[in-house]
Amino acid sequence: MKFFYTSIILLSFILTATQLFAATNNYWVGSTNWNVTTNWSLGHIPTNSEIATYTVTGTNTKPCVINIALTGTNSPAGISISGSYASKISINSGLTVSIGASGISMTGILASAKLDLTNSGVLSCSSITIQKGVFSANANGNSNTFSGAINMTGGSFNGGSAHITVGGAFSLSGGATTFFNSTSGILTLGTSFSNSGNLDRKSVV
Repeated sequence: MKFFYTSIILLSFILTATQLFAATNNYWVGSTNWNVTTNWSLGHIPTNSEIATYTVTGTNTKPCVINIALTGTNSPAGISISGSYASKISINSGLTVSIGASGISMTGILASAKLDLTNSGVLSCSSITIQKGVFSANANGNSNTFSGAINMTGGSFNGGSAHITVGGAFSLSGGATTFFNSTSGILTLGTSFSNSGNLDRKSVV
């Protein structure tokens, strides 16, 4: 009986700790600039314990411009695009982007959704999952590092002339498409690579 109660207490502690450290969604409810506090559901820009979440029940035409470096306490736990979000998230030139443990998730239902980091500085992220929409890495010769996996079952990953390093597995399937159209585009693979989608590449190492 003592073992039973001890197990219950331990399980409760684990569940409480999981809930305590789970990232909170901070929803995009405005338009234009990331750093405007009223553009976010929690009344402040996403912190490193929150996921910047773009999702609507109907077509959303409100774009977002990342106009500050996403570093330190301004580095979100993740960026999530889901539901019927149909617009574009872009970034001002040269800004560093660091995304936390929740990574980037593009699981919406509309192909018109875009996360365009073409103009960004250095990009670091844990992982990225794409089911729909278009992700564009920076094309300024700066590094794009994914410490974990890239998992694509649809949508497009536009590498362009970017230098991209993947620490984990890279899985490309279904209707997913990955482009490396420039002769200077480099994809450095991590633990494994599987491709049953469409990989248009110039340089893969």
